[in-house]
Amino acid sequence: RRVTIPPAGKAGGAGHRAPAAARGPHLHEGCEEVIVILEGTGEFVTDGGVTAVGPGDTVVVSPGEPHRTRNTGRTDLVSLCFFPVPDLAAVSSELPAP
Repeated sequence: RRVTIPPAGKAGGAGHRAPAAARGPHLHEGCEEVIVILEGTGEFVTDGGVTAVGPGDTVVVSPGEPHRTRNTGRTDLVSLCFFPVPDLAAVSSELPAP
């Protein structure tokens, strides 16, 4: 799944999430997530800390690990996210914002 997070203040367009600089905290019970950053700069945030990400970086998220991604740049943060399940909605939960 391709995910685009626009920079803060940029209106969302076709293929964009709501105009915000972050994908809110969430988790996936029972499955990993692999995130490959294609474009832009940002931060990957977990309870364990904050990691800067950019083009070519790959992040592996453990099952059940709360996480979120923030766009810290001036251009879109674009990633490809992979999940080894047929129904992502069945294993995903949104969490309250920090």
